[in-house]
Formats: sequence, structure tokens, C-alpha cells
Amino acid sequence: MAHVRVAGGVKFFTREDGMDMLVLGNVSFDAKESGITCLLGPSGCGKSTLLNVISGLETLDRGHVEIV
Repeated sequence: MAHVRVAGGVKFFTREDGMDMLVLGNVSFDAKESGITCLLGPSGCGKSTLLNVISGLETLDRGHVEIV
């Protein structure tokens, strides 16, 4: 099992009109291997984007992800 740490995660997506849309704003958390972590929130708040960042499918614009 791994310890996951996200520190200061910021992610923008570019909209069709060329404007940047903030998807993740300064997200930080630790998920310890000895517990259960659950991401909760309304539709469109960035849960899937955060999971994609942790899994390596997306990259953060600022901040970092550590998997130890």
C-alpha cells in the first residue's frame, strides 16, 4: 500500500473560448496507507481530475503529488 500526498495542487483547463478555467485550486491532503480516503463533492468540483492527476493521466499546473 502507498502513502499519497498532494501539496498545493492547482490545475487549469482551457475552455473553447480560450479562457482558463480553474479546476483544482490549491488542493492539499495526505492519504495514509492504514486508512480509507474518500473524495466527496458535487458534480464538477474536480474529484475525477484529482484522481487522474494522482494516477498520472493528468499533470498539475502547480504543486506536486508524492506516492511513497
